Amino acid sequence: MKPRLLAATLLIALLAGAPAGAQGIWKEVVAKEQGFAISMPGDPDHQKQNVRSPAGPVSAHTYTFSRVGTVYSITAVEYPEGLIQPDAADQTLRYTRDGMVKQMEARILADKEIFLGGNPGREFQCQQKNGLYTRIRIYLVKNRMYEVICATAPENRQGGDVPRFLNSFRLLPEPAAPAGAAGAAGGR
Repeated sequence: MKPRLLAATLLIALLAGAPAGAQGIWKEVVAKEQGFAISMPGDPDHQKQNVRSPAGPVSAHTYTFSRVGTVYSITAVEYPEGLIQPDAADQTLRYTRDGMVKQMEARILADKEIFLGGNPGREFQCQQKNGLYTRIRIYLVKNRMYEVICATAPENRQGGDVPRFLNSFRLLPEPAAPAGAAGAAGGR
């Protein structure tokens, strides 16, 4: 998702969130095609974008749930095979972080390298000019980038829902190849 669109979406969702009485029960969202699962405090909206890029077509799936004071969002961006190079992962993650911070007109409060199942990632916290506190985790997994974002009003930033959401993100096991698929291809 383009950072400018992301910042506008988060702000609108935060301001127009569900009333406090409609907060609901936390539910696990399983996105098999995007290879992840995550818990959200309600049923998220799902948007799919197909974007042309110089490297080829890029597909982005965004799942967003908002309630008064907090927006929960996960975006899975699928890049063409081979575009994301493991030796450039740190550079890619820093470039993505810097672009997001610039578009949100924010200042970084904390930033660190993280890993999920051996896959590189970056976690950072920032304060936007409009007062929103945002905590973001970005992971690179093969040809996918996952952006896990929680934006809150300052009074909600220390609440348990932010880490609960971020810590619930997990990768799904890759589906097994159909039986005999490898042997049939290799036997010709």
